[in-house]
Amino acid sequence: MADLLAIGPEDIATWSGFGVTKVERLSMFTRRLDAAATDLLGKRLLLDGSATQPKGAALLLADSVQDLTSLVGWARLSSGAVTVGDLVRCLAAGVGPEDVVDSVRQILESPLPPVDLDPLGDLRSWIGTLDARDRVVLERRLVRFENSTLDEIGSEFGVTRERIRQLEGKLKGRLQQWLSSDDGRSVRWALHLLDGGLGACAPDSEVPLVGEDGGHSEEFGLLLYLADMVWERDEGVIRRRNFVWPVIQDIPLVDGGPVVAESGLRALLQSRGVVNDHLEWAVGQVQGLNRHLGILVVWPANMVDQSIAVLCVSGVPMSDTEIAHRLDRDISVRGLRNRLMEDDRFRRVTKSDFALTAWGLPEYGGIVASMVQRLEDQGSCTVGELARYLEERHSINAGSVSAYASAPIFIREGDLLRIRRADEPYTPSLNISDVKGLYRLGPRKFVWHLPVDHDLLRGSGRFCPSEVATAIGVYPGRSETLATPIRDIRITWTATTHMGPTISSLRAHAEELRADKGDRLRIVVDGAACTADVSLAPKTLGGAEGIAELLEIAPDGVATSTSLIEQLGRSMDVAPEEVERKLRQRGDDEIADVVGAALNEGALT
Repeated sequence: MADLLAIGPEDIATWSGFGVTKVERLSMFTRRLDAAATDLLGKRLLLDGSATQPKGAALLLADSVQDLTSLVGWARLSSGAVTVGDLVRCLAAGVGPEDVVDSVRQILESPLPPVDLDPLGDLRSWIGTLDARDRVVLERRLVRFENSTLDEIGSEFGVTRERIRQLEGKLKGRLQQWLSSDDGRSVRWALHLLDGGLGACAPDSEVPLVGEDGGHSEEFGLLLYLADMVWERDEGVIRRRNFVWPVIQDIPLVDGGPVVAESGLRALLQSRGVVNDHLEWAVGQVQGLNRHLGILVVWPANMVDQSIAVLCVSGVPMSDTEIAHRLDRDISVRGLRNRLMEDDRFRRVTKSDFALTAWGLPEYGGIVASMVQRLEDQGSCTVGELARYLEERHSINAGSVSAYASAPIFIREGDLLRIRRADEPYTPSLNISDVKGLYRLGPRKFVWHLPVDHDLLRGSGRFCPSEVATAIGVYPGRSETLATPIRDIRITWTATTHMGPTISSLRAHAEELRADKGDRLRIVVDGAACTADVSLAPKTLGGAEGIAELLEIAPDGVATSTSLIEQLGRSMDVAPEEVERKLRQRGDDEIADVVGAALNEGALT
């Protein structure tokens, strides 16, 4: 400094040994000198009487001097104070004579002097003392907003990676030396505040990471480095380098899960350094958790495990549709239902509701299965009693119970219902005259005209007339297959259904025959041979010839209209005079029209 003061401005350019390091040392020295001189000047002003100096104790706040004599005297007199701490504790009690209280008030209301503390500004100034190479090392090796390897930086400046390593080490040493000096005091204080304010992790919105130019603040990045913290940009998180988020295995659960014990999780995060102000935010950052209806639960990616969490939070059985809605994701309700029914952790407790098996609720196996279970447990009972019990236990509709009471597995004796015994065969009610499009061609041979509709073309099965089923030996609890040239047809009669037998899909037959919606399939069933012939029925009947063809009667075998009506009546098990009425009653209006015309005119046209 003396050498600098001894030369003139024109000699600076030729001053030997003058470089960046010397300028940095001069800058640090002048700052320390300025601070020391200011302090010394204030003390001298008080000592030489240049400023008003009270007698006894005094408090200097910038250019304001506060007299503490009376306060010290009161503290000594009232409480025997001998230290500054004793004085502060005495005055903090807030009691004393009026002049003491007034003096305390004046001191407390005195403005504090301004302080020039700018941590980021001081870091900016220090960064400004670095040459270009050191600044690149700082940015890419310490700040690391744009990370580079030693080799990459060495190639950029034409030196070895080992040289860059040396420069990095020297740079860290210079930084720590500066930080421990008076010039680095504001940064040291900022690091202390940063550690207490951010804790182990915090959202990056808490800190000024973006500079005025829209880029990342280099000085704050350096402050993070000094605080041993990293910035995870994609997650929007600033955390200590050694901070680790809890994983699912670490998280305390209520009774083994999936509900999270939030107090325990908060304590776990606090033990890892998360401060109170960031606890709620930190809980939301833990992977694999979700807040459902205000309750924090483990939330795996699997929709079945998520369903467990939904039921645990609700505490009551829910339908598959309700569960799917709570999951709030694009899934198939039918697929979810199948998954729940396959998983032992769930139990179907009503026709549509699921519960957790751990709840111990009675399982629902279907309406008939529930009816059978109750009758096996209690014996016979009235349909009304059974309906009330099942509605309370499984939410089964009373009307459904009444309908299924007619299933072959049950016997109804008045209003009492019981299970059919093995020695009580079921005798189906066969009434061919009531079945639309069905005619008997022989003792065990039938023709059935079946309309082609959307469900048939889609491949759905449908109910089959019990007259056809029994003709091939199918009774409740049995099934049989009819051979056809196109594809075999299976007829099944489930003992627990009240709807009767069913026939398998006829889609293949409709496609082979190029049938469209509105057409009719002609199905001729031979019970003795267990075969079926499927063809397209004519779109219109065509008078007597059409009826003869329907009944497989040769045209020359029809003597009179009366005999044809008689044969039609025999195929329907009705008297000739009832044929037209029965046809219209069951919906075969086209044939009824032909029969009616014949009866009116005395002949079939």
